[in-house]
Amino acid sequence: MSRRLWLILIVLMSAEIVSGFESSMILAGLPAWLRIYGDPVSIGWIVSSYLLVSAAAAALCGRLGDLFGRKKVLMVVIGAACVGSIISGATGKLEWVVTGRLIQGLAGSIIPLCYGLAREHLPRERVGFAIGLMISTMSAASALGFLLGGVLTDLYGPQSIFAGSAIMAAIVLVGIAVGLPQSKPLPQTGPTDWLGGILFVPAIAALLLVISNGARWGWTSPAVLGFGLGGVATLAIWVWHERRLDDPMIDIRLLANRNSAMANLAMAFAAMGVIQITQLTSLLLQQPKWTLVGLGTSATLVGLMKVPSLLAGVTASVWAGLVSDKNGGRLPMLCGSAVALLACVLGALNHTSVIVILIEVVISQLGIAAAYTGIPKVIVDASPPSRTSEATGLMTVVRATSQAIGAQVLAVLLASSRIFDASGKSFPDDRAYTLVWWFMAAAATGGVLVSWLVVKPPSAGKAAGPVPNTAGARDPTAE
Repeated sequence: MSRRLWLILIVLMSAEIVSGFESSMILAGLPAWLRIYGDPVSIGWIVSSYLLVSAAAAALCGRLGDLFGRKKVLMVVIGAACVGSIISGATGKLEWVVTGRLIQGLAGSIIPLCYGLAREHLPRERVGFAIGLMISTMSAASALGFLLGGVLTDLYGPQSIFAGSAIMAAIVLVGIAVGLPQSKPLPQTGPTDWLGGILFVPAIAALLLVISNGARWGWTSPAVLGFGLGGVATLAIWVWHERRLDDPMIDIRLLANRNSAMANLAMAFAAMGVIQITQLTSLLLQQPKWTLVGLGTSATLVGLMKVPSLLAGVTASVWAGLVSDKNGGRLPMLCGSAVALLACVLGALNHTSVIVILIEVVISQLGIAAAYTGIPKVIVDASPPSRTSEATGLMTVVRATSQAIGAQVLAVLLASSRIFDASGKSFPDDRAYTLVWWFMAAAATGGVLVSWLVVKPPSAGKAAGPVPNTAGARDPTAE
Protein backbone atom coordinates (compact mmCIF):
# COMPACT_ATOMS: atom_id res chain seq x y z
CA MET A 1 0.00 0.00 0.00
CA SER A 2 1.03 3.60 -0.52
CA ARG A 3 2.17 5.89 2.29
CA ARG A 4 -1.21 7.66 2.21
CA LEU A 5 -3.13 4.41 2.67
CA TRP A 6 -0.85 3.35 5.52
CA LEU A 7 -1.53 6.71 7.21
CA ILE A 8 -5.27 6.12 6.92
CA LEU A 9 -4.89 2.63 8.36
CA ILE A 10 -2.77 3.90 11.27
CA VAL A 11 -5.38 6.54 12.13
CA LEU A 12 -8.14 3.92 12.06
CA MET A 13 -6.03 1.67 14.29
CA SER A 14 -5.60 4.55 16.73
CA ALA A 15 -9.39 4.90 16.91
CA GLU A 16 -9.62 1.18 17.71
CA ILE A 17 -7.24 1.85 20.61
CA VAL A 18 -9.89 4.06 22.20
CA SER A 19 -12.49 1.34 21.70
CA GLY A 20 -10.21 -1.25 23.29
CA PHE A 21 -9.36 0.97 26.26
CA GLU A 22 -12.96 1.92 26.94
CA SER A 23 -14.15 -1.70 26.95
CA SER A 24 -11.36 -3.26 29.05
CA MET A 25 -9.93 -0.65 31.41
CA ILE A 26 -12.75 -1.07 33.93
CA LEU A 27 -12.35 -4.85 34.26
CA ALA A 28 -9.13 -4.93 36.30
CA GLY A 29 -10.76 -2.66 38.87
CA LEU A 30 -13.99 -4.67 39.25
CA PRO A 31 -12.79 -6.48 42.40
CA ALA A 32 -12.00 -3.07 43.94
CA TRP A 33 -15.47 -1.81 43.04
CA LEU A 34 -16.87 -5.02 44.54
CA ARG A 35 -15.00 -4.40 47.79
CA ILE A 36 -16.40 -0.84 47.90
CA TYR A 37 -20.04 -1.55 47.02
CA GLY A 38 -20.34 -5.27 47.85
CA ASP A 39 -23.04 -6.26 45.35
CA PRO A 40 -21.83 -8.14 42.22
CA VAL A 41 -25.14 -7.58 40.41
CA SER A 42 -24.92 -3.79 40.89
CA ILE A 43 -21.26 -3.83 39.87
CA GLY A 44 -22.29 -5.70 36.73
CA TRP A 45 -24.03 -2.52 35.57
CA ILE A 46 -20.64 -0.77 35.31
CA VAL A 47 -19.94 -3.19 32.46
CA SER A 48 -23.41 -3.70 30.99
CA SER A 49 -24.41 0.01 30.97
CA TYR A 50 -21.50 0.71 28.61
CA LEU A 51 -22.43 -2.25 26.42
CA LEU A 52 -26.11 -1.33 26.32
CA VAL A 53 -25.43 2.13 24.90
CA SER A 54 -22.80 0.61 22.60
CA ALA A 55 -25.47 -1.56 21.03
CA ALA A 56 -27.70 1.38 20.15
CA ALA A 57 -24.80 3.66 19.23
CA ALA A 58 -23.36 1.13 16.79
CA ALA A 59 -26.52 1.26 14.72
CA LEU A 60 -27.29 4.94 15.17
CA CYS A 61 -23.80 6.27 14.53
CA GLY A 62 -23.14 3.85 11.69
CA ARG A 63 -26.21 5.23 9.93
CA LEU A 64 -25.30 8.82 10.81
CA GLY A 65 -21.87 8.16 9.37
CA ASP A 66 -23.48 7.23 6.07
CA LEU A 67 -25.64 10.38 6.13
CA PHE A 68 -23.17 13.02 7.39
CA GLY A 69 -19.75 11.51 6.76
CA ARG A 70 -18.04 8.82 8.83
CA LYS A 71 -15.08 11.01 9.85
CA LYS A 72 -17.31 13.68 11.42
CA VAL A 73 -19.32 11.12 13.37
CA LEU A 74 -16.17 9.28 14.47
CA MET A 75 -14.80 12.50 15.93
CA VAL A 76 -18.05 13.14 17.82
CA VAL A 77 -18.15 9.70 19.44
CA ILE A 78 -14.48 9.83 20.48
CA GLY A 79 -15.09 13.26 22.00
CA ALA A 80 -18.05 11.80 23.89
CA ALA A 81 -15.85 8.96 25.14
CA CYS A 82 -13.47 11.56 26.55
CA VAL A 83 -16.29 13.43 28.30
CA GLY A 84 -17.73 10.20 29.72
CA SER A 85 -14.36 9.24 31.16
CA ILE A 86 -14.10 12.59 32.92
CA ILE A 87 -17.57 12.17 34.45
CA SER A 88 -16.84 8.63 35.66
CA GLY A 89 -13.58 9.70 37.25
CA ALA A 90 -14.89 12.86 38.90
CA THR A 91 -16.34 11.04 41.93
CA GLY A 92 -16.32 7.62 43.49
CA LYS A 93 -20.12 7.38 43.62
CA LEU A 94 -21.49 4.39 41.74
CA GLU A 95 -24.28 6.36 40.05
CA TRP A 96 -21.77 8.80 38.52
CA VAL A 97 -19.51 5.97 37.39
CA VAL A 98 -22.45 4.33 35.64
CA THR A 99 -23.54 7.67 34.13
CA GLY A 100 -20.09 8.24 32.67
CA ARG A 101 -20.01 4.68 31.37
CA LEU A 102 -23.33 5.28 29.62
CA ILE A 103 -21.77 8.23 27.76
CA GLN A 104 -18.60 6.25 27.06
CA GLY A 105 -20.83 3.64 25.45
CA LEU A 106 -20.96 5.83 22.34
CA ALA A 107 -17.46 4.47 21.69
CA GLY A 108 -19.17 1.23 20.69
CA SER A 109 -19.81 2.82 17.30
CA ILE A 110 -16.08 3.19 16.60
CA ILE A 111 -15.83 -0.32 15.17
CA PRO A 112 -18.49 -0.07 12.41
CA LEU A 113 -17.36 3.45 11.54
CA CYS A 114 -13.77 2.28 11.13
CA TYR A 115 -14.84 -0.74 9.06
CA GLY A 116 -16.86 1.57 6.83
CA LEU A 117 -13.92 3.96 6.47
CA ALA A 118 -11.59 1.06 5.63
CA ARG A 119 -13.88 -0.11 2.86
CA GLU A 120 -14.35 3.48 1.67
CA HIS A 121 -10.65 4.38 1.40
CA LEU A 122 -8.73 1.09 0.97
CA PRO A 123 -8.51 -1.36 -1.93
CA ARG A 124 -10.86 -4.30 -1.58
CA GLU A 125 -8.02 -6.83 -1.52
CA ARG A 126 -6.63 -5.09 1.57
CA VAL A 127 -9.86 -4.78 3.57
CA GLY A 128 -9.46 -8.16 5.29
CA PHE A 129 -5.86 -7.34 6.14
CA ALA A 130 -6.95 -3.96 7.49
CA ILE A 131 -9.68 -5.56 9.62
CA GLY A 132 -7.12 -8.01 10.99
CA LEU A 133 -4.76 -5.18 11.94
CA MET A 134 -7.60 -3.20 13.53
CA ILE A 135 -8.71 -6.24 15.52
CA SER A 136 -5.15 -6.90 16.66
CA THR A 137 -4.77 -3.24 17.61
CA MET A 138 -7.99 -3.33 19.61
CA SER A 139 -6.81 -6.55 21.24
CA ALA A 140 -3.51 -4.89 22.15
CA ALA A 141 -5.30 -1.82 23.48
CA SER A 142 -7.64 -4.02 25.50
CA ALA A 143 -4.66 -5.77 27.08
CA LEU A 144 -2.81 -2.51 27.76
CA GLY A 145 -6.00 -0.91 29.07
CA PHE A 146 -6.45 -3.85 31.39
CA LEU A 147 -2.83 -3.53 32.57
CA LEU A 148 -3.07 0.25 33.02
CA GLY A 149 -6.35 -0.19 34.86
CA GLY A 150 -4.72 -2.67 37.23
CA VAL A 151 -1.72 -0.45 37.97
CA LEU A 152 -3.82 2.66 38.54
CA THR A 153 -6.28 0.74 40.71
CA ASP A 154 -3.48 -0.52 42.96
CA LEU A 155 -1.81 2.90 43.18
CA TYR A 156 -4.67 5.42 43.23
CA GLY A 157 -7.99 3.58 43.42
CA PRO A 158 -10.40 2.34 40.75
CA GLN A 159 -11.78 5.73 39.66
CA SER A 160 -8.29 6.90 38.62
CA ILE A 161 -8.39 4.62 35.56
CA PHE A 162 -10.66 7.07 33.79
CA ALA A 163 -7.92 9.72 33.60
CA GLY A 164 -5.86 7.56 31.25
CA SER A 165 -8.90 6.89 29.09
CA ALA A 166 -9.72 10.60 28.79
CA ILE A 167 -6.14 11.51 27.79
CA MET A 168 -6.01 8.70 25.20
CA ALA A 169 -9.30 9.79 23.61
CA ALA A 170 -8.15 13.42 23.39
CA ILE A 171 -4.90 12.46 21.63
CA VAL A 172 -6.66 10.19 19.12
CA LEU A 173 -9.25 12.90 18.41
CA VAL A 174 -6.47 15.21 17.23
CA GLY A 175 -4.97 12.44 15.09
CA ILE A 176 -8.27 11.79 13.33
CA ALA A 177 -8.81 15.48 12.65
CA VAL A 178 -5.39 15.80 11.02
CA GLY A 179 -4.74 12.44 9.35
CA LEU A 180 -8.07 11.09 8.08
CA PRO A 181 -9.60 12.21 4.75
CA GLN A 182 -13.11 13.58 4.74
CA SER A 183 -15.91 11.15 4.02
CA LYS A 184 -18.55 11.81 1.43
CA PRO A 185 -22.07 11.46 2.86
CA LEU A 186 -24.28 8.95 1.10
CA PRO A 187 -27.54 10.30 -0.34
CA GLN A 188 -30.43 10.04 2.13
CA THR A 189 -33.23 7.99 0.64
CA GLY A 190 -35.79 8.84 3.33
CA PRO A 191 -36.28 10.31 6.80
CA THR A 192 -33.88 9.19 9.53
CA ASP A 193 -35.37 6.47 11.70
CA TRP A 194 -34.82 8.04 15.13
CA LEU A 195 -37.64 6.00 16.68
CA GLY A 196 -35.87 2.76 15.77
CA GLY A 197 -32.76 3.82 17.66
CA ILE A 198 -34.78 5.01 20.66
CA LEU A 199 -36.99 1.94 21.09
CA PHE A 200 -34.12 -0.55 21.12
CA VAL A 201 -32.43 0.73 24.29
CA PRO A 202 -35.37 0.51 26.74
CA ALA A 203 -36.34 -2.91 25.36
CA ILE A 204 -32.93 -4.43 26.06
CA ALA A 205 -32.54 -2.50 29.34
CA ALA A 206 -35.82 -3.93 30.65
CA LEU A 207 -34.76 -7.48 29.79
CA LEU A 208 -31.37 -6.96 31.44
CA LEU A 209 -33.12 -5.78 34.60
CA VAL A 210 -35.10 -9.03 34.63
CA ILE A 211 -31.95 -11.12 34.15
CA SER A 212 -29.99 -9.30 36.85
CA ASN A 213 -32.73 -8.95 39.48
CA GLY A 214 -35.05 -11.89 38.85
CA ALA A 215 -33.74 -13.98 41.73
CA ARG A 216 -33.67 -10.99 44.10
CA TRP A 217 -37.15 -9.68 43.26
CA GLY A 218 -38.77 -13.07 42.67
CA TRP A 219 -39.40 -14.47 39.21
CA THR A 220 -43.16 -14.07 39.61
CA SER A 221 -43.03 -10.65 41.26
CA PRO A 222 -44.89 -7.69 39.67
CA ALA A 223 -41.56 -5.94 38.94
CA VAL A 224 -40.10 -8.90 37.03
CA LEU A 225 -43.33 -9.58 35.16
CA GLY A 226 -43.75 -5.88 34.37
CA PHE A 227 -40.23 -5.31 33.09
CA GLY A 228 -40.21 -8.66 31.29
CA LEU A 229 -43.49 -8.16 29.47
CA GLY A 230 -42.68 -4.51 28.81
CA GLY A 231 -39.28 -5.40 27.36
CA VAL A 232 -40.70 -8.14 25.12
CA ALA A 233 -43.56 -5.89 23.96
CA THR A 234 -41.20 -2.99 23.22
CA LEU A 235 -38.84 -5.30 21.35
CA ALA A 236 -41.75 -6.67 19.29
CA ILE A 237 -42.87 -3.12 18.44
CA TRP A 238 -39.29 -2.28 17.48
CA VAL A 239 -39.06 -5.29 15.14
CA TRP A 240 -42.41 -4.42 13.56
CA HIS A 241 -41.36 -0.79 13.15
CA GLU A 242 -37.97 -1.63 11.59
CA ARG A 243 -39.45 -4.16 9.14
CA ARG A 244 -42.09 -1.76 7.79
CA LEU A 245 -39.61 1.00 6.88
CA ASP A 246 -37.70 1.24 3.64
CA ASP A 247 -34.73 2.82 5.40
CA PRO A 248 -34.68 1.62 9.05
CA MET A 249 -32.04 2.52 11.63
CA ILE A 250 -31.19 -1.15 12.18
CA ASP A 251 -32.07 -3.13 9.10
CA ILE A 252 -32.71 -6.63 10.45
CA ARG A 253 -33.55 -7.71 6.90
CA LEU A 254 -29.80 -7.93 6.34
CA LEU A 255 -30.05 -11.15 8.33
CA ALA A 256 -31.99 -12.68 5.44
CA ASN A 257 -28.60 -13.42 3.92
CA ARG A 258 -27.52 -16.82 5.31
CA ASN A 259 -23.87 -15.94 5.81
CA SER A 260 -24.70 -12.66 7.49
CA ALA A 261 -27.18 -14.38 9.81
CA MET A 262 -24.74 -17.16 10.77
CA ALA A 263 -21.87 -14.70 11.31
CA ASN A 264 -24.02 -12.52 13.57
CA LEU A 265 -25.17 -15.55 15.52
CA ALA A 266 -21.55 -16.65 15.94
CA MET A 267 -20.74 -13.15 17.20
CA ALA A 268 -23.62 -13.40 19.69
CA PHE A 269 -22.33 -16.69 21.08
CA ALA A 270 -18.76 -15.39 21.37
CA ALA A 271 -19.79 -12.10 23.01
CA MET A 272 -22.17 -13.79 25.44
CA GLY A 273 -19.67 -16.49 26.35
CA VAL A 274 -15.90 -16.59 25.96
CA ILE A 275 -15.41 -12.81 25.82
CA GLN A 276 -16.52 -12.78 29.49
CA ILE A 277 -13.32 -14.65 30.41
CA THR A 278 -11.45 -11.42 31.15
CA GLN A 279 -14.05 -10.28 33.67
CA LEU A 280 -14.27 -13.77 35.16
CA THR A 281 -10.54 -14.30 35.61
CA SER A 282 -10.01 -10.79 37.00
CA LEU A 283 -12.46 -11.56 39.79
CA LEU A 284 -11.11 -15.07 40.34
CA LEU A 285 -7.45 -14.06 40.49
CA GLN A 286 -8.01 -11.14 42.89
CA GLN A 287 -10.41 -12.92 45.23
CA PRO A 288 -8.84 -13.55 48.70
CA LYS A 289 -7.08 -16.87 49.22
CA TRP A 290 -9.04 -17.64 52.38
CA THR A 291 -12.08 -18.36 50.19
CA LEU A 292 -10.19 -21.48 48.94
CA VAL A 293 -10.96 -20.56 45.32
CA GLY A 294 -9.45 -17.07 44.94
CA LEU A 295 -5.75 -16.67 44.24
CA GLY A 296 -5.17 -13.34 46.00
CA THR A 297 -3.17 -11.60 43.27
CA SER A 298 -2.94 -7.83 42.75
CA ALA A 299 -4.69 -5.92 39.99
CA THR A 300 -1.27 -5.08 38.54
CA LEU A 301 -0.31 -8.75 38.26
CA VAL A 302 -3.65 -9.51 36.62
CA GLY A 303 -2.93 -6.76 34.11
CA LEU A 304 0.55 -8.12 33.42
CA MET A 305 -0.97 -11.50 32.68
CA LYS A 306 -2.75 -9.91 29.72
CA VAL A 307 0.55 -9.37 27.89
CA PRO A 308 0.95 -13.01 26.72
CA SER A 309 -2.69 -13.06 25.65
CA LEU A 310 -2.05 -9.80 23.78
CA LEU A 311 0.71 -11.43 21.74
CA ALA A 312 -1.53 -14.42 21.09
CA GLY A 313 -4.38 -12.19 19.95
CA VAL A 314 -2.20 -10.14 17.60
CA THR A 315 -0.78 -13.29 16.02
CA ALA A 316 -4.19 -14.90 15.59
CA SER A 317 -5.86 -11.80 14.16
CA VAL A 318 -3.10 -11.17 11.60
CA TRP A 319 -3.26 -14.83 10.53
CA ALA A 320 -7.04 -14.66 10.34
CA GLY A 321 -6.90 -11.45 8.30
CA LEU A 322 -4.55 -12.96 5.73
CA VAL A 323 -6.61 -16.15 5.50
CA SER A 324 -9.81 -14.13 5.18
CA ASP A 325 -8.43 -12.15 2.23
CA LYS A 326 -7.65 -15.38 0.37
CA ASN A 327 -10.49 -17.69 1.38
CA GLY A 328 -13.13 -15.69 3.22
CA GLY A 329 -13.83 -15.54 6.92
CA ARG A 330 -15.39 -19.00 7.52
CA LEU A 331 -12.17 -20.81 8.46
CA PRO A 332 -11.04 -18.22 11.05
CA MET A 333 -14.59 -18.21 12.48
CA LEU A 334 -14.67 -21.98 12.80
CA CYS A 335 -11.14 -22.38 14.15
CA GLY A 336 -11.56 -19.47 16.55
CA SER A 337 -14.82 -20.82 17.98
CA ALA A 338 -13.30 -24.29 18.42
CA VAL A 339 -10.23 -22.92 20.22
CA ALA A 340 -12.48 -20.79 22.46
CA LEU A 341 -14.48 -23.91 23.34
CA LEU A 342 -11.27 -25.69 24.33
CA ALA A 343 -10.27 -22.82 26.64
CA CYS A 344 -13.67 -22.78 28.39
CA VAL A 345 -13.72 -26.55 28.94
CA LEU A 346 -10.18 -26.44 30.37
CA GLY A 347 -11.26 -23.61 32.67
CA ALA A 348 -14.27 -25.54 33.92
CA LEU A 349 -12.08 -28.54 34.73
CA ASN A 350 -9.21 -26.64 36.37
CA HIS A 351 -8.90 -23.01 37.53
CA THR A 352 -6.79 -23.49 40.64
CA SER A 353 -3.50 -21.75 39.83
CA VAL A 354 -2.20 -18.59 38.19
CA ILE A 355 -0.26 -20.55 35.55
CA VAL A 356 -3.25 -22.69 34.60
CA ILE A 357 -5.50 -19.66 34.27
CA LEU A 358 -2.84 -17.83 32.24
CA ILE A 359 -2.70 -20.73 29.76
CA GLU A 360 -6.48 -20.78 29.48
CA VAL A 361 -6.64 -17.02 28.91
CA VAL A 362 -3.98 -17.22 26.18
CA ILE A 363 -5.84 -20.05 24.44
CA SER A 364 -9.11 -18.15 24.68
CA GLN A 365 -7.52 -15.03 23.18
CA LEU A 366 -6.28 -17.04 20.21
CA GLY A 367 -9.85 -18.13 19.58
CA ILE A 368 -11.47 -14.75 20.20
CA ALA A 369 -9.06 -12.88 17.91
CA ALA A 370 -9.46 -15.37 15.05
CA ALA A 371 -13.25 -15.44 15.32
CA TYR A 372 -13.57 -11.68 15.71
CA THR A 373 -11.51 -11.20 12.53
CA GLY A 374 -13.34 -13.80 10.47
CA ILE A 375 -16.87 -12.76 11.47
CA PRO A 376 -16.77 -9.16 10.11
CA LYS A 377 -15.07 -10.40 6.92
CA VAL A 378 -17.97 -12.80 6.32
CA ILE A 379 -20.44 -9.96 6.93
CA VAL A 380 -18.55 -7.50 4.71
CA ASP A 381 -18.39 -10.06 1.87
CA ALA A 382 -22.12 -10.73 2.23
CA SER A 383 -23.05 -7.03 2.05
CA PRO A 384 -23.06 -4.54 -0.86
CA PRO A 385 -20.46 -1.74 -0.55
CA SER A 386 -23.09 0.92 0.08
CA ARG A 387 -24.34 -0.94 3.16
CA THR A 388 -21.08 -1.88 4.84
CA SER A 389 -21.57 0.47 7.78
CA GLU A 390 -25.13 -0.74 8.29
CA ALA A 391 -24.11 -4.39 8.16
CA THR A 392 -21.15 -4.02 10.50
CA GLY A 393 -23.23 -1.71 12.68
CA LEU A 394 -25.81 -4.47 13.02
CA MET A 395 -22.98 -6.85 13.92
CA THR A 396 -21.80 -4.46 16.62
CA VAL A 397 -25.36 -4.17 17.95
CA VAL A 398 -25.47 -7.96 18.22
CA ARG A 399 -22.04 -8.06 19.87
CA ALA A 400 -22.69 -5.35 22.42
CA THR A 401 -26.19 -6.59 23.28
CA SER A 402 -25.00 -10.17 23.68
CA GLN A 403 -22.01 -9.06 25.74
CA ALA A 404 -24.28 -7.03 28.02
CA ILE A 405 -26.57 -10.03 28.47
CA GLY A 406 -23.56 -12.27 29.10
CA ALA A 407 -22.15 -9.84 31.68
CA GLN A 408 -25.41 -9.84 33.62
CA VAL A 409 -25.74 -13.63 33.37
CA LEU A 410 -22.19 -13.91 34.70
CA ALA A 411 -23.04 -11.60 37.62
CA VAL A 412 -26.15 -13.63 38.44
CA LEU A 413 -24.31 -16.97 38.24
CA LEU A 414 -21.50 -15.67 40.45
CA ALA A 415 -24.08 -14.52 43.01
CA SER A 416 -25.84 -17.92 42.98
CA SER A 417 -23.42 -19.62 45.36
CA ARG A 418 -21.38 -17.55 47.85
CA ILE A 419 -18.99 -17.85 50.75
CA PHE A 420 -19.10 -15.32 53.63
CA ASP A 421 -16.51 -13.90 56.00
CA ALA A 422 -17.09 -12.97 59.66
CA SER A 423 -18.28 -9.47 58.76
CA GLY A 424 -20.86 -10.72 56.29
CA LYS A 425 -18.91 -9.81 53.13
CA SER A 426 -19.39 -12.48 50.47
CA PHE A 427 -17.51 -13.86 47.47
CA PRO A 428 -18.40 -16.43 44.78
CA ASP A 429 -17.43 -19.99 45.68
CA ASP A 430 -15.94 -22.66 43.43
CA ARG A 431 -19.35 -23.94 42.37
CA ALA A 432 -20.32 -20.48 41.07
CA TYR A 433 -17.09 -20.05 39.09
CA THR A 434 -17.34 -23.53 37.59
CA LEU A 435 -20.92 -22.82 36.53
CA VAL A 436 -19.76 -19.71 34.64
CA TRP A 437 -17.02 -21.65 32.86
CA TRP A 438 -19.55 -24.23 31.64
CA PHE A 439 -21.92 -21.47 30.56
CA MET A 440 -19.15 -20.01 28.39
CA ALA A 441 -18.36 -23.49 27.01
CA ALA A 442 -22.01 -23.96 26.00
CA ALA A 443 -21.97 -20.61 24.17
CA ALA A 444 -18.70 -21.53 22.40
CA THR A 445 -20.29 -24.80 21.26
CA GLY A 446 -23.04 -22.78 19.63
CA GLY A 447 -20.37 -20.68 17.88
CA VAL A 448 -18.73 -23.79 16.41
CA LEU A 449 -22.05 -25.11 15.10
CA VAL A 450 -23.17 -21.90 13.38
CA SER A 451 -19.68 -21.25 11.94
CA TRP A 452 -19.89 -24.62 10.22
CA LEU A 453 -23.07 -23.45 8.44
CA VAL A 454 -21.35 -20.50 6.72
CA VAL A 455 -21.05 -20.98 2.95
CA LYS A 456 -17.96 -19.69 1.14
CA PRO A 457 -19.04 -17.08 -1.43
CA PRO A 458 -17.77 -17.60 -5.00
CA SER A 459 -15.93 -14.26 -4.94
CA ALA A 460 -14.21 -14.77 -1.57
CA GLY A 461 -10.62 -13.75 -1.64
CA LYS A 462 -10.66 -12.38 -5.21
CA ALA A 463 -9.35 -8.88 -5.57
CA ALA A 464 -11.61 -6.47 -7.32
CA GLY A 465 -9.73 -3.20 -7.04
CA PRO A 466 -10.74 -0.24 -4.94
CA VAL A 467 -14.36 -0.12 -3.85
CA PRO A 468 -16.02 3.10 -4.95
CA ASN A 469 -17.96 5.22 -2.50
CA THR A 470 -21.27 4.28 -4.05
CA ALA A 471 -24.62 5.82 -3.43
CA GLY A 472 -26.83 4.58 -0.66
CA ALA A 473 -29.60 3.08 -2.76
CA ARG A 474 -30.90 -0.21 -1.44
CA ASP A 475 -29.41 -3.29 -3.06
CA PRO A 476 -32.24 -5.77 -3.65
CA THR A 477 -29.87 -8.71 -3.30
CA ALA A 478 -29.30 -7.78 0.29
CA GLU A 479 -32.93 -7.76 1.29
